[in-house]
Amino acid sequence: MVPQPCSQMVSCMLLLLALLSCVRDCECGCDSSEEGLLSLMQLYLGPAERDFGTRETAQAADDEILPYGRTVLSTNPRETVEWMATYYSNVIRLPELEVCDGIERAAVLLDLGLNQTQLMIFVKPAAQFGHDLDPGITISRIEKSVAEVFAGRATYTSWFDSHDGFRVNHFDPIRAFADGHEVGVFDHNFERGPETSQHYVMFFLPHTMYAIQNGGSNIGVDQDDGLPEFLITGCRDGERGDRKLGGGGSTQVYWKATFRANNPGTALDFVVKVLNAAVIGCPYSWPANEGCTGGVWTELPISKFQLHFVNSPQYQAREDTIKNFTDRVLSRRDLKAGLLDPYMYNSLILSVKSLDPYIERLRAHGYDFLLADVSRGQHALIVCIPDNDITFQLRSAHINSDTRATTLSNTCPQRFSDY
Repeated sequence: MVPQPCSQMVSCMLLLLALLSCVRDCECGCDSSEEGLLSLMQLYLGPAERDFGTRETAQAADDEILPYGRTVLSTNPRETVEWMATYYSNVIRLPELEVCDGIERAAVLLDLGLNQTQLMIFVKPAAQFGHDLDPGITISRIEKSVAEVFAGRATYTSWFDSHDGFRVNHFDPIRAFADGHEVGVFDHNFERGPETSQHYVMFFLPHTMYAIQNGGSNIGVDQDDGLPEFLITGCRDGERGDRKLGGGGSTQVYWKATFRANNPGTALDFVVKVLNAAVIGCPYSWPANEGCTGGVWTELPISKFQLHFVNSPQYQAREDTIKNFTDRVLSRRDLKAGLLDPYMYNSLILSVKSLDPYIERLRAHGYDFLLADVSRGQHALIVCIPDNDITFQLRSAHINSDTRATTLSNTCPQRFSDY
């Protein structure tokens, strides 16, 4: 996908003047550098007109799918953004989003370098599921599970399986840990294969169900910096598959999204049938062996961005298993009513050239979906993977005008393509 010129020179000039004023008045994060202004200009152009990374050709293929960002359920969006601004060196704080009735939102843009960015929208929904599925209670339980790990009473929690993977992302783990936050180095040992182990810095973004995994050359792996270390035993087999693990063919800094999956098998079926994803080598088997982590790994066309679906029953809470939690969420989910439940705000956003082929595939395979007009000619196709609490949004400026589908009843929370 290549940047598209503004339709009129006047529009471009007005946009530039508005951004210059915004930076001057410190309303866009006070980053007045050339790089900061460029990032803001790319952001304001919207997903259909931004370049999402180095392209090998001037025109992307029709089936190219590119990571655009995330919406993330947060019980305190502004504090989550403030935390990121404190410990990330590449955060651009975004202007206030449109006010939605009873819904709090705050957003940042991560400048990943190499002309790559990630948009993150933190959302506190107004609607609740009732006491047993209240997001505040769920996130409190996750925080307790993570605290058990850092208190030395466990080495991992399955909640960590919901994370994004970065090779480097300008996070300062030593400072965050010194300030009392739970940041650690997690080691995966291999039962066999050329590699004996892999190491990652991992942590949760505060007030969310969403974790980060930093690999490669991140601080905290190769230095004696005092970060706690934890050994994950998941029956990881380094000889499964036919390619090197840990980044595959992707050249992006932001290279994968991993999901805590109740049923990795149905997730695999979905992304292969709908997203044209390819199955790649995975150190886990599915179905999983007794006492082991199970999972499947896939790769999106052209961009090589990876989607991992992982089930770690040996690290789940006994009082609230992965299956139990998923079943309770799905028992309340109703896409046919045109509604987003609170947990659908944990969504991965992908940019595509046109929504038409994906709508055709969804219909052909009997999957439910929602459509939303999210302003400035942008459309969102919202889908949930069966038997899993996993939500995707596909975004594009192109959709067949004759398309008929269930539409989202309240599009306000999803309107951020202007930013």
